[in-house]
Amino acid sequence: MKKYQELTKEIEDKFPNRWDEQTRLLHLFEEAGELSDILAMYLKKKKGETSKEKIQAEMCGILFDLLTLANMLDIDLEVAYNKELENFKKYINL
Repeated sequence: MKKYQELTKEIEDKFPNRWDEQTRLLHLFEEAGELSDILAMYLKKKKGETSKEKIQAEMCGILFDLLTLANMLDIDLEVAYNKELENFKKYINL
């Protein structure tokens, strides 16, 4: 997988953002709801009605919206991730 900065740059270059933060957040919620529906079907063994490809597509939609929103808010997710990983390690006593 590409690094955070590479993904963010690619999104900025190829897909100019036309939404404000609130609209992007609402779209992120919509994508999360779609993923939830697809995963519920998949986990109930209704695999004929869904597929891993659909799950992957929804996860990528969420990642796209999350990266875009973080960029709009000037949040470096790589820094935030590393900080939260350290907090989690302390929490589980690693």
